[in-house]
Amino acid sequence: MRDYPMAAGGTTRRRAHEPAGERHAAKTRRRAARASISPMSAALLLQPVARKRCASCQCWSGPRAVGTTPGSVAIAAETDIGLCDGGGWHGSERRARSACGHWRIWPVLLDGGTPPA
Repeated sequence: MRDYPMAAGGTTRRRAHEPAGERHAAKTRRRAARASISPMSAALLLQPVARKRCASCQCWSGPRAVGTTPGSVAIAAETDIGLCDGGGWHGSERRARSACGHWRIWPVLLDGGTPPA
């Protein structure tokens, strides 16, 4: 690891072999994996699919589950964060309640299956 200067005069450590964008994406994937949601978890929020928010979009990689009511997605909080993969904010972290003009329904919601692992 190498030390890099920070604006406030301190230093930060970075892996020299890993570009910043890849580090960011890998960190987001690890965070999402740790925060996976079980449909049986207590106190989940149900977000209607009709709102067309990131939580119900196929491009969002955040923690979510199929809602207990038809046409809904279960999330732990509206501030849950996931990586946009292929949408209008490709490569950026987006909150569950965020929206964009490239929304596409999460395929699991169409066929009633289980979310991908």
